[in-house]
Amino acid sequence: VQIAKHYLRCHTVATCSGRNAELVEGLGADEVVDYTQGGEFLRSIQKPTLGMGREGFQVVVDCVGGDDYWEQCQDLLLDDGVYVTLVGPQRYGGEGSLSVGSALNTQFASGFRKGLGFIGAGKQYTVLTPSMTKSSDLSVITELLESERMAVVTDKLFSMYDVIDGHERLETHHTVGKCVLQVRKGGPPPPPQGGAGGGAEPDDNDEEGDLSQMVLDKVKMKLVPRHKLT
Repeated sequence: VQIAKHYLRCHTVATCSGRNAELVEGLGADEVVDYTQGGEFLRSIQKPTLGMGREGFQVVVDCVGGDDYWEQCQDLLLDDGVYVTLVGPQRYGGEGSLSVGSALNTQFASGFRKGLGFIGAGKQYTVLTPSMTKSSDLSVITELLESERMAVVTDKLFSMYDVIDGHERLETHHTVGKCVLQVRKGGPPPPPQGGAGGGAEPDDNDEEGDLSQMVLDKVKMKLVPRHKLT
């Protein structure tokens, strides 16, 4: 949202739950659509008029995945518009069923959609992966942060000892902002907490140590120093 609005200067429509609408508007969204209002919420979005008889969005960015979103967004895009997904054709990347077979199926499904776009039988479809980013992209992010045109929204700060708790929170798919893992104490203070997670500080009894000497306490499901595990 922030890159689209403050760097690319696009008219930006974002989807989120109603309770997070004010936060997303504060980040720069021109319009906010509440996805909790029903399965057809995308159909309530009004296509912008661009002139010369053209109506629709140039880009749709999908952070969730799923065939239903891809199909519904076809009508929202311009003829030469692009559907960009960070996930792929399965909701949340098909979590819980990851295997070589599922990965190949995902690649095939994504390739098929790209092929339809190339031959004009569907809108352009792109799966954005980390390998597609460039070092120059980081310079853009840095400039936006330094000029305070971009804000960092933190859901919750976890210590290195609570890395499992951090993963479990991410897997709820209801974080508001980023989960931050603090590797050691004494670093720069974290950004202001902006999400619903409360932004708890690392536990006071967390102590620094050589991570090579840390082991998993399978009872508490936390990392602890090896000498403390009896």
